[in-house]
Amino acid sequence: MKKITIVFLMVFFLGLSSPVYAALGFFKPSSKLYFLQPVLESARLFFTFSKEEKTDYLLQLTERRVEEMTQKQSTTTVDRYQLNFAKLEKLVTEVKNPEQVVEKIKEVSLRQQEVLAKVYNQVPEEAQAAIINAQENSAKHVERMIESAQTSVKAKEYKDQTVQIRQMERVKNQNRIERVLLEGDSQINPAESVSGELNSERELKSLDSILKGEGQSGNSATMAPAVPVSVQSTVKQQ
Repeated sequence: MKKITIVFLMVFFLGLSSPVYAALGFFKPSSKLYFLQPVLESARLFFTFSKEEKTDYLLQLTERRVEEMTQKQSTTTVDRYQLNFAKLEKLVTEVKNPEQVVEKIKEVSLRQQEVLAKVYNQVPEEAQAAIINAQENSAKHVERMIESAQTSVKAKEYKDQTVQIRQMERVKNQNRIERVLLEGDSQINPAESVSGELNSERELKSLDSILKGEGQSGNSATMAPAVPVSVQSTVKQQ
């Protein structure tokens, strides 16, 4: 009975118009309907036939996973995040212009590395290992994509950038803690400082906002989907 219900919901969502589907297709981890999220994502990916469009959608999903990790850290979310990049790594070998597509993926990945570095300093110690795994394993996929589609030199440059991002944020957090200890300011909480930075700077930006401006994230039971980077339109102009 449960399987029949899931199939019915899949057909229902897929049958909606694109704007309505976009509004209902993403659920927060706290939502009771979140268990449908992987089903909906897999269904939409399956019924997306263009390689470039699949790439666009998978990039949206990596953004969604990062946003979920800022709200609730779990090994399931991290695993799905890494799986999205694994699928991207396979897809870029099949698109018409892999070099440009990989450049978009690299840009998005570096931005996500910055967000996750801040999240690392914000979460409890027991959740930090999951964030590190998300950063390191996703970076390995992107590094291989760059080496395959571009050059090994650019792949190393990307790797060095990701390492630097992680190290710099650790140093910044350590400096905050040392400043609190030295000044003896009981009103300064390092964890709250990191959390405030993440929210006030709105580090988590959609794919569209990376290129065009600020993104927004709502607080309702459903998440507004990220607007995709148009990989397909970029390829067609070549």
